Amino acid sequence: MRAGLFFSALMAVATASPVALNDFVKRDSEDFDPIEAWPGNWTLSNWSNWTNSSNVTQWESPKLQVFITGGHYKLSNWTSSPDVTITSLFNQTSLNATELYSVASSVSKSLASDAYTGVVVLGHEKALESLGFFLSVVVDSPKSLVVTSKLDDGLTVAWSDDSWWRGTLIVDQTLIYSGAVYTPSTPGAVSIGAVYDKTPWFWFTPAWPMLLSPESTIRTEYWNFTDVIQANSTISTNGTTIPIVYDAYYNPGLLEYLSGSIDGLVVVSSGNSTGSEFTSASIPIVFASDDYYPVFVDDVPAGAIAAGGLSPVQSQLLLAIALTNNVTASSQLQDIFFS
Repeated sequence: MRAGLFFSALMAVATASPVALNDFVKRDSEDFDPIEAWPGNWTLSNWSNWTNSSNVTQWESPKLQVFITGGHYKLSNWTSSPDVTITSLFNQTSLNATELYSVASSVSKSLASDAYTGVVVLGHEKALESLGFFLSVVVDSPKSLVVTSKLDDGLTVAWSDDSWWRGTLIVDQTLIYSGAVYTPSTPGAVSIGAVYDKTPWFWFTPAWPMLLSPESTIRTEYWNFTDVIQANSTISTNGTTIPIVYDAYYNPGLLEYLSGSIDGLVVVSSGNSTGSEFTSASIPIVFASDDYYPVFVDDVPAGAIAAGGLSPVQSQLLLAIALTNNVTASSQLQDIFFS
């Protein structure tokens, strides 16, 4: 409905002026060539691969790899196309960190291959936030990477060269989001585009969220987060356990009971939590919000980590990624969350 209202308004403006709808929400194809690496998009991880013309493959048409992790799809012209390869990895409603690393490993290999211009990950609608955020952090590629519960919509977006240089995208109910900021609790908010008339339309030019920009702490100091092959091996041997609890339902014996069996904790903050009894010298504790209000450093007890604008699920995943890569110091973790 939001997309419909938006397009109705734009159509009214377009009718009253000589400016085309395309000028409002989508650039002409000649304005953006995904094969061309812009200086503003250069990072240490993609410099050698995407600025040397001898390393660039020219594709006659998009070639997409689809990974199935859950949900259902119907046979269509898309799925029957010789340019689309479908591989089943899981068939689950939700995925834990070990399974997410397994998905990320497969995704990274496909994106690094000249055989594909992009990847689509089909997941259950309840897993979109986890898949989108996790892949946003651990995969750094200019190619199309789309997470969706509706395969045809995901393929439509990934097929377009306008989806390059945007990081991981999520397509949910025809709206397009950055995987780094999407949360199911705020449907329609912070969308960056929509699928309309079987075509993806973007409101903005390609860019990364600040958390994962080329200048961010994660990309400059913790570039090993994208070494998913090594991390996949590590977490398969030593998995991480990070429960999510609510500060309002604090049980004095909970931390003592769990301390020997968990690697970290995410506390859903009920407001200013500086006086919270959820403190520990042995495990990292992250305070996150499940509403619109971010959690800042001044809102949490000394030694705890403030999640900023990340949701509890996103905080749980980012902490798992950090711990898997042996980042455990409170100061380092805080820098990552406020990257």
